[in-house]
Amino acid sequence: MADEFNFNLNDIRSEVFGNASGGLVNLGSEDLTLGEIIQELIPLIMQISGLILFLYFLWGGIGYLVSFGNPEKTKVAWARITQALTGFIIIFTSWWLIQLVEIIFGIEILVH
Repeated sequence: MADEFNFNLNDIRSEVFGNASGGLVNLGSEDLTLGEIIQELIPLIMQISGLILFLYFLWGGIGYLVSFGNPEKTKVAWARITQALTGFIIIFTSWWLIQLVEIIFGIEILVH
């Protein structure tokens, strides 16, 4: 049953990207399990979510600056800033929990 979750990355890569090699994550050329693929993708996901968080926070801040005291625009801008801060808390908490699991179980989830 465990063999059902093994992927040949070269087959997947050639189906998706044609003959292109390389990429944003180092997935190598060997057969990988689903867990190993997720382990390689988590740092990339965290970086992308951090970039999106920054851009959303920036959008809310600029919206607040250009609201010129208009109560409706100010309310929308503060809602964006609050959502960005909530997103930061979620991202940081997930990173912290991954670190905690690594320490408790002695496994490496994030590739350092």
